[in-house]
Amino acid sequence: MPGDPSIAAAMTAFQNYTAVIHDMGVKAHDSNDLAKYADGTVLSLMNDFVAQERRLSVNQQGTETVKVTDAKLDSAAKPPVVTITTCTDDTKFFLVFATGAKKGQPAQTPNKTAYPNVYKVHLGADGKWRVNAVTPESKKTC
Repeated sequence: MPGDPSIAAAMTAFQNYTAVIHDMGVKAHDSNDLAKYADGTVLSLMNDFVAQERRLSVNQQGTETVKVTDAKLDSAAKPPVVTITTCTDDTKFFLVFATGAKKGQPAQTPNKTAYPNVYKVHLGADGKWRVNAVTPESKKTC
């Protein structure tokens, strides 16, 4: 864990966020825990993604690795924000059909390379850190 208590708290929220969204994607189910670690557009998009998984009868399967490569605190921002950069390798983590004749078969072409993501984790008015922005850099590799 980083020495700065704000970065450490934001990192804990980020780690919990990634665990919850992974579970949601694999099981194609909603989680009330997501609101503890995400808000705004990030919260809405993940809930929409899971609803779409159910509609299409797909879910995520495989192994995904998310390695934090950098974490920086902007304490002057209102509210304070920690920017977390990761290298995400989901080359073996993709959508598969959950039912029917194609059950277990890929429903998409998996990513071919690992790529960076930039997460913004902000301190909410309630004193809790939450992910509120995710920017995938899918045109880049790491």
